[in-house]
Amino acid sequence: MRFSKKPLSIIVGGLIGISATIQLASAEEVQQVSAYQEADSAKAGSSTSNASSAGANASNRLENVLVTAQRRKENIQQVPSAVSVIGGDKLVATGVGRTAAEITQFVPNTSAGQSNGHSRPRWWIRGVGTGTQGLDSPSPVGIYLDDVYISNASATAFPLFDLERVEVLRGPQGTLWGKNTTGGAINLISQKPRFTPDGYLKLDQGSHDSTLIQGAVGGAIIEDSLAARISIHQDTRDGLFNNSFTGEKDFAYRDSATRIQLLSRPADDVELLFNLHYRDYRTDGANATVIGTGTNGAFWTNGATYIPSKDRTIVSSNVDQFSDISQDGALLNLNWALPGGYELTSITAYEGYDSQSLSDSDNTPLEISRGYTDAKTSQRSQEIRLASPKDGNYHWVAGVHYFTDRINSDAASGTLPTAQKPVGRADAYSDTVYRHDSESYAIFGNLTYNVTDRFSFTSGLRWSREEKSIDLYYYQATPNPVIFNDQTRWWLPSSVSSPIALRVRQDDTNDWSDWTYDLTPAYELSDSSRVYARVARGFRGGGYNSAPRTQDSISVLEPEYLTSYEVGYKSEWLDGQLLLNANVFTYEYEDIQINAVLPSPTGALSQLRNAAEGDARGAELEIQALVTANLQVRIGLGWLDTEFSNFSDVNGDYSGNRFVRSPEFSGVLSLDYQYPLENGSSLTLGTDWNYQTRYYFYTNNQTDPNLAQDDYGTGSARISWKSVDERITLSIYANNLNDKQYKLHTLPPAAGAAGNTVNWSEPRNYGVSLVTRF
Repeated sequence: MRFSKKPLSIIVGGLIGISATIQLASAEEVQQVSAYQEADSAKAGSSTSNASSAGANASNRLENVLVTAQRRKENIQQVPSAVSVIGGDKLVATGVGRTAAEITQFVPNTSAGQSNGHSRPRWWIRGVGTGTQGLDSPSPVGIYLDDVYISNASATAFPLFDLERVEVLRGPQGTLWGKNTTGGAINLISQKPRFTPDGYLKLDQGSHDSTLIQGAVGGAIIEDSLAARISIHQDTRDGLFNNSFTGEKDFAYRDSATRIQLLSRPADDVELLFNLHYRDYRTDGANATVIGTGTNGAFWTNGATYIPSKDRTIVSSNVDQFSDISQDGALLNLNWALPGGYELTSITAYEGYDSQSLSDSDNTPLEISRGYTDAKTSQRSQEIRLASPKDGNYHWVAGVHYFTDRINSDAASGTLPTAQKPVGRADAYSDTVYRHDSESYAIFGNLTYNVTDRFSFTSGLRWSREEKSIDLYYYQATPNPVIFNDQTRWWLPSSVSSPIALRVRQDDTNDWSDWTYDLTPAYELSDSSRVYARVARGFRGGGYNSAPRTQDSISVLEPEYLTSYEVGYKSEWLDGQLLLNANVFTYEYEDIQINAVLPSPTGALSQLRNAAEGDARGAELEIQALVTANLQVRIGLGWLDTEFSNFSDVNGDYSGNRFVRSPEFSGVLSLDYQYPLENGSSLTLGTDWNYQTRYYFYTNNQTDPNLAQDDYGTGSARISWKSVDERITLSIYANNLNDKQYKLHTLPPAAGAAGNTVNWSEPRNYGVSLVTRF
């Protein structure tokens, strides 16, 4: 299917029309935008810092990078914690950011397996994450959009466009970033409005008729008082996969997003930022297939025989699949500079998510099972922080946080009386409907005391309370056979003539509360090197198994707890031309919430449960070097050893298994070489590579090779020409340069099948892009 691209010309025309009313920035202003330096926030709008990893300043030093990992602006090298940053320029230059999950390719010991295009990322940092994508199961890696926590993991794939930077914080962040950050936190920070005119426009045309239009324009509306910025993202692609059943191209998509921001300065000491954003994402067709392990590679021989193709670009589905997602949100950020150097911050936010999808649960041309979902979530949050000045022997941050959300979900599955139904396969219908509510409160504080000029001690403490409730119904139609009176809308109970019985009923309310903390002594060995030790404890709130099939499978999950011990070293060498950061860590993990996926008659069934104990240990090394004035290298290496030390249930003993998606070794490499041309323009040759050793997709099955991914590495390359004034960049690029085939995700099959469901990586793709800055 081909999506209409008429909206693209409308967006481009509107963007150019708006920019025509704003005076173009001077070359000096453009350089200020692209260089990473701290702006004068009193007059220049929000910070113009841009953590570009591809440039250096005029003195041939690596640029200083400011982060807010500790809820105030600090040089990343001064933060006593493992933090990585990807700058907005890097995302634009590499083409990364069609989905937020792509940022993990730049950070060792992280991943975000994404099986459904640009939605449903599965976030993992240092082996801590979750395989389930249930709306009621928050990820233990907290995802923040402009400091606003996003509870619904399916909503965290919002495309990355017009960003200042992305901060990746590894290890528990429970004190300043809250619950559900046992694995870490990722903060996506938008480029804010400025009082000087600026913007950019990116046009990209790639394989499979993919088209990307991205850009922003902004400037002052009222001098020194009100500024605005409009950012857009429009990404479309034709079908990538060949459906051998229908003969059509499958899995075309359209992804549209808009962000509108207003920055107001009603007084010299008050700044108000209003952010309104929206996304509409649509896919059509299948993107998953199956691996056959039976005779002659057969996947199904029960009443019919199906032997799947081994070509990853071929799918075969008898269901007209689609997914339709819309997201909207708004936030109001108040910063008030109080007398005495204190700063008050208030963030009020709303996020909404609406999803509807139809799927072929068996991913074959047979009528074994199909699914339908209709889900909505809405969340509201309020955070208030007060920060002290930093000019004394101690400084602190204290605050309160409130959060509430509601989930309404309706998920049906069925087997219809079609011609593709295998002989002996029974018609079936079931429906799970639930409403899930949660509400949480927290109070927190963080204090740093400078014992001497070189020795400091930081401690943090947070108390959190959370209440959750679920109102769940699971219905199942009486078989032999189930009769549908309207197969075109089979998922509706009114379309089923057979009696429908209530099989499972759950009406529960539970609450949990606990403390999290961190203790971090740090010592400066010299002006250019420092060491730190960090002990941190975080927890992930309890919850429910929202996919029960029998009354006795109802369960209440207990909170999980993780205590981390980390020692780190941060340093700058060769007069700022080399950065070297390293750390070692060990984790003690208790009551781990895991996703056990089991075969069932209708397909893989996810069941959330607690595993008793687990341990992890590892190390990370990050090097950034300006080898010459024109060559910059970035290297990240990770080592990870994980194990469930105590994990068994009625299905078996899994003690000794590794954590999910936790390769023993991982590495990232980025090279950027700029070659000056005689006329003052330049060519840049760039490449980025990511390597991971073998990892597993499930905790309870690590013997099936189809449920694991062997060692692999993949990379991208680009050649870019930049004009003399650096306002125009023309690039050609290739992704998955070595055309590597690897699994994005796998699922156990329906009962009676031989093999597994699999989502394969996309083949090599290439294209050309044009970026113009104004």
